[in-house]
Amino acid sequence: MQLDHVAEELFPLVRLKQQRLRDHMSRATTLFKTYLAQKQFEATEHVEELMLLRQLRKRGLNDTHQQHCQLLKQKLEQSPNSNGRNFRNLFFLAAEEEAYFRMSGERKGSENIAFMDKYLDLCFVSRKLSNLCEMANRETILTVKYQRHFEEIIPQLLDNHNYNYLLVPDIRVQKAILDMLNDPEEPMHYREVLKLCELHQEKFTTAQLSRFYEHAQNYCIRQINKGVSSYFEEIFRLYKKMLKLEAFGYKEMMSHAHYKNIVTTGLRLKEFAWVKKFLEEYKDSLPGDIRYSAYTQNLASYYYETGQHEKVKELLVKVEFADVYYAMGAKYLLIKVFYEGDELIPLHYQLASFERFLKRKKALSVERRKQDLKFVKIVQRMLKIKEYRYFKSAEYIDKQKKELKEMLESEIPPVNLSWLKKQFALL
Repeated sequence: MQLDHVAEELFPLVRLKQQRLRDHMSRATTLFKTYLAQKQFEATEHVEELMLLRQLRKRGLNDTHQQHCQLLKQKLEQSPNSNGRNFRNLFFLAAEEEAYFRMSGERKGSENIAFMDKYLDLCFVSRKLSNLCEMANRETILTVKYQRHFEEIIPQLLDNHNYNYLLVPDIRVQKAILDMLNDPEEPMHYREVLKLCELHQEKFTTAQLSRFYEHAQNYCIRQINKGVSSYFEEIFRLYKKMLKLEAFGYKEMMSHAHYKNIVTTGLRLKEFAWVKKFLEEYKDSLPGDIRYSAYTQNLASYYYETGQHEKVKELLVKVEFADVYYAMGAKYLLIKVFYEGDELIPLHYQLASFERFLKRKKALSVERRKQDLKFVKIVQRMLKIKEYRYFKSAEYIDKQKKELKEMLESEIPPVNLSWLKKQFALL
């Protein structure tokens, strides 16, 4: 924003010097930052009440302080939410009551330090489990390795004769999630997570449920990647449950990745009518900067899976996608449509265009580029067999097929391997 334009809007009758304008802008920026901080302060649950208690104590307003303490204590203890934030607020309240006890010199209130200790432990265990779960999850997704401090003492903390932490729903679910992440070959941990989320649903915030189910979804994705296809039904049930609960804020703003994953899973399970309704119902919930790309490419996937190849071409041939991955998805669909329809001239063009695109895009990882280029090479070889089979010898074609089969079975699998195998079987 130009300072001159701001000055014209704010001070149309006065010509201000540049330095005065900068001073005004600096003060306005400071006020705006203060406003944002105040809005966050107001939005943070119970922080205003806790700060008020501190000021009441410091000003010696003891009766009012004690009344507010009791009201806030009842509110927090009766809260249906079981989470680290609630335990933290209870800890701060106990700390405030302990500070009042020390200042007043009264005998009543000596148990506050025990409450402080209890809620500090609950807050620590809840937060520590949450962090451990997220680190374990990222280790599988990002191929990084974290030092998971104190993980070995978690079983000892939970198996405590003084306090059974597993009676706390938040802690029990997160322990089950950690078990699921650390022992992925045992499906009973996954079942336990779902059972506990269902059982204690009313005790969790929307954000908690979102996080718990996201761990369950990631588990399903990992099982699918291992070839356990029954988890497609599992993850689809989870997606539908979360849509119903609106646990990801889907109606307000849906991640385009969630949108694509839901569509892809539904199409895989041939839930075509459901997918079409979902595409239209949730398209306006997508972020504005990627809405068109996400909707168009996913609609094209729907048309492809329902055999409406002409509509795929109509939708994608003249479209330029700003996002590299949606652009790639569109090119894959067009290659499939042209190949399956024996449209050899546009197929040659698309393959050459896609190869140039892949070599030009630096955003792609080296490994991903290899897999994509391998897909292009395999389709080019299959196309060659299609074109040569009428005037080359059977021995030549068999040799080409043998080499092609070796490419499909090599250690570095190409993208869209199942589609390639299906088309190879038809040669």
